[in-house]
Amino acid sequence: MENTSVAALAWDVGPHFTTVFVRLLNHPRGLLRAATLAADLRLGTLAMGQAGVSGRAGQAGDAGQAGVSGRAGQARDSGSSGHCIFTAYGPPGPLNYAAFFFTFLLFFITIFANISLMLVIYLESHLHKPMYIFLFNLAVNGLIGCLSVCPKIMDNLVNDIKDISHKGCLLQVFFSSVYATCAYVILAVMAYDRYVSICKPLQYHSIMTPSKVKMLVALVYFIPITMLAFQIFITSRLPVCSYNINKLFCDNLSVVKLSCVESALSNLYGICMIASLVVLPFVLVVLSYIKILLVCLKVSKESQTKAFNTCAPHLITFINFSTAILFSVIYNRHSTVSKEVNVLISVQSILFPPLVHPIIYGIRTKEIRTCITKIIRTRIFSNSLDFPHLKSKRKLVPIMTLAAGQGLPV
Repeated sequence: MENTSVAALAWDVGPHFTTVFVRLLNHPRGLLRAATLAADLRLGTLAMGQAGVSGRAGQAGDAGQAGVSGRAGQARDSGSSGHCIFTAYGPPGPLNYAAFFFTFLLFFITIFANISLMLVIYLESHLHKPMYIFLFNLAVNGLIGCLSVCPKIMDNLVNDIKDISHKGCLLQVFFSSVYATCAYVILAVMAYDRYVSICKPLQYHSIMTPSKVKMLVALVYFIPITMLAFQIFITSRLPVCSYNINKLFCDNLSVVKLSCVESALSNLYGICMIASLVVLPFVLVVLSYIKILLVCLKVSKESQTKAFNTCAPHLITFINFSTAILFSVIYNRHSTVSKEVNVLISVQSILFPPLVHPIIYGIRTKEIRTCITKIIRTRIFSNSLDFPHLKSKRKLVPIMTLAAGQGLPV
């Protein structure tokens, strides 16, 4: 029975040790040594097995942790360099091609109108006045807004994949926001210029000096760009968990909604920006026109007409742009809108203001109309309107006087 137990122990530890155990059994004290050796070998085998299991478990744990870390790293990389998908566009088709043609037409007219207005102001020296300098910058700002959004919209209308890189989306947010905020600040500065011109006409040139105009133009760009750069920095630091944007182009609120977390700092800073770059300029413009209205009530009808003709282009532009901003804010707060409303709001906020502003000033401002007519006559059609072959040749008709009965030419 004991020999059977020892043989079983020997078989448990492995067939390679069977010969050793048989020899030990033939020895007088072999039974005890065989049992001791079998027990030691069994314990050693079990320890090795446990070590192997622990090793495999450790490798599996390390591999799992490495896989989780790798996936987390890939997610972070994808959030920083991934592509955002615009879901507001439909598949390429006749409707998209028609929208592309309409957008391209508006884009071309906008570029042409703003560049033409800038050239008229630049070429005519007597238009180098504060109001027209601000108008020149309003045209430059319109080009920034149009170029920041329209090319990408047209590209998405005809392509199957409507996407944009995360960094490209942030750049689009920055330049489109620069357009909106700078335009509002420029309109506020123009309202101040109109207020000084009408309410303090004798002090106008002493108040609106060239140095002050340069300072106002610098502030028009410096303050919005600085504030927007910090806003984009805050937005870029947010972790990204989603990549679908139900808009035609990127805006800051849409990019913030892609984040995994809600940033109190981003929300608070956005409210401060709206208050300082939208609400404050709006209040300044309204106060300026209230002052202008009170002054106009005390002057003659002729002065009132002149003041109205001076302020009408700016007032129409301000109302048009304020309406676009209002619709844009409502649009940003309600992302689940129909495709038709999406297109309408985008056109109203991005395409129409840069197109309408130069047309309004070109039609309503007498000096700009006169300068456009002068440039067309003198610089464009001055030579082309001369048709030498249509002109009749002058005939010399001698005038004869009678002197001593002979005809003498005088």
